[in-house]
Amino acid sequence: SSSSSSSSSPTLSRPLPLSAPTFLTAPSSSSSSSSSSSSRLIPSISTPTSTAWVTSPFIPAPGEAGTLSLSQGNLTCKATYAIEKQNDKNNISNNNETYALVVLNGNYNNLFDAQVCALIRCPSPSTCVSFEPQADYVFSSFTVSGNFSAPRIYDLLSTTYSQLVDKYKLDTRSNTISSSSFNLPLLNAAISG
Repeated sequence: SSSSSSSSSPTLSRPLPLSAPTFLTAPSSSSSSSSSSSSRLIPSISTPTSTAWVTSPFIPAPGEAGTLSLSQGNLTCKATYAIEKQNDKNNISNNNETYALVVLNGNYNNLFDAQVCALIRCPSPSTCVSFEPQADYVFSSFTVSGNFSAPRIYDLLSTTYSQLVDKYKLDTRSNTISSSSFNLPLLNAAISG
């Protein structure tokens, strides 16, 4: 006699964000980055796997605004942001939340080629491309853009506990995802091709 367990899984109407294995901090020699924010920048890191993510992490502060730019190969991603406040409601980060501009231009784990630009919440400064379920920092606005060579781009925006939100604009002519009145904790704002 065999027993089976039943489980139900939700039906998703939008694709899940890409995730990659945790990786070690290492200097990135194939990327260039610049920043004009008052946040504490952390050196860029890249993965030792075929995933080849390049990141530019930073530690946010309430009331700050910043601009980040990061390139990998012929893909250049840019992000601007303004942080309104830190929520006391979740109190998950103990003031150690890290965010990053993340770039992928190449093969994703030997599965497919992709181009991705994302502003994401990181579990730690050295682990910026794995899932983090909560965020405390409320972003009043953001913009993420890239010079994609892909013929079509896709968007993803989520807040705490991966709640999808529609308070943003996707401009496919300029390859930009943005919101000038977001006012929510940001988990990720991503465009990909």
